[in-house]
Amino acid sequence: MSIGITGVYTSIMSTSGMDSNQINQALVAYPILNACMTFLGGFLTDRLGRKRSALTMGMVCFVMLGAFVFAASQGWNAYLVGACYGIFVGAYWSVSDLLYLVIPGESTPTNLRASVLGTLSLVLIAGGIVSTTIISICMRYVSSLALVCGVVCIPLVLLCLVIVMTKLGETKGVDMAKITGAEFDG
Repeated sequence: MSIGITGVYTSIMSTSGMDSNQINQALVAYPILNACMTFLGGFLTDRLGRKRSALTMGMVCFVMLGAFVFAASQGWNAYLVGACYGIFVGAYWSVSDLLYLVIPGESTPTNLRASVLGTLSLVLIAGGIVSTTIISICMRYVSSLALVCGVVCIPLVLLCLVIVMTKLGETKGVDMAKITGAEFDG
């Protein structure tokens, strides 16, 4: 669900009472912090491992989405609002890359890797369509997208973190040659 939020941030800011000048100020800080988090995410992944990095960046994502929603709705400094959003998006895409590319790519036998990653791409597209549809409907009927974030997106981020920690294994340092997929070769 959070993928829909990555595209409607200006609507969240405007429905939270920020004027166009404040939104423009927030949009100055957003790409800088987004880039910093994306850059940091790569180093964390190599240093901490895939699973711990997903947890760390997921927690940052959770906290910063909440901070963005709160800061926008409470009239905080526009640059701070943009910084919160930039950190959220950078952390969000780092986690997404881990869950949809890195971990599956390192866990899947070579002869099945393209099929698995292709299927995950379809899941991501389907999730994006559902998320964007729900967010669009909410924009029409709910006065505060910040409320939607708090009620829908933030709990789902937490659920994803629980699933990652309980169901995924670590793939850092996996020997790709040992993942042959011979048992699937018919």
